[in-house]
Amino acid sequence: MSFDDFNLYWKKHLIPGGIRAWRKKCSELIWKNEMLNSRKVEDLFFYNHKGEFDWNRTLQFISNRNSNCTSWEIEKEDVWERSYKIKNFLKDLPTYEVFYKRDVNKIETDQCIRCKNGVENWDHLWICEKNELTIKEVIERSISDFEEHLLNEEKHEEVKLLQNMNFSFLKILYEKSEVLIGKEKYWELIRGVYNRKFNTLSKDKDEKELINELWVFCFNALKKEF
Repeated sequence: MSFDDFNLYWKKHLIPGGIRAWRKKCSELIWKNEMLNSRKVEDLFFYNHKGEFDWNRTLQFISNRNSNCTSWEIEKEDVWERSYKIKNFLKDLPTYEVFYKRDVNKIETDQCIRCKNGVENWDHLWICEKNELTIKEVIERSISDFEEHLLNEEKHEEVKLLQNMNFSFLKILYEKSEVLIGKEKYWELIRGVYNRKFNTLSKDKDEKELINELWVFCFNALKKEF
């Protein structure tokens, strides 16, 4: 029998569970602590006096715990997806501002090369005038696409539920954020942060899950577009 910091082996065969599961749980707790105490997420806590966010859903989403990989698999796509979500949550996606500060490839400016009208920081990525669609246009189109997706899977009952709550879902997203001052709640969605208000749209467990699926669908549509 042999082991390393994360795995236990018997005759070179990985033994799932045990020390591996315990070590993975420790790493997950360390990661959550470091991320939530980072200065880069202070804006999500400074004005959050009313506990606006569902942190269980948020951290589950960012850590990709709802992916199809088993506990002992680490797929390349899963790693990339998790990396994107974490960097996006920290507003640390690759932008000219980030490259300029880190002196990557001797970049000489932090200005947006598309519109040439300001610093290309994390916020600018989503609102650059050279974007083909606005944030709201992508969200509204993605709701229609999600309905089509459900129809293709012949989930007609879910389609009816979706049609009944579309307006309420959008209403929440278009409200002013109580935490991100001067921004709408869809900026929380863009960061991958789940607002508790979505949990109030229904008391039914299956309907809540459908709302969460729609929220994830919108997030992915925004990621793909911008």
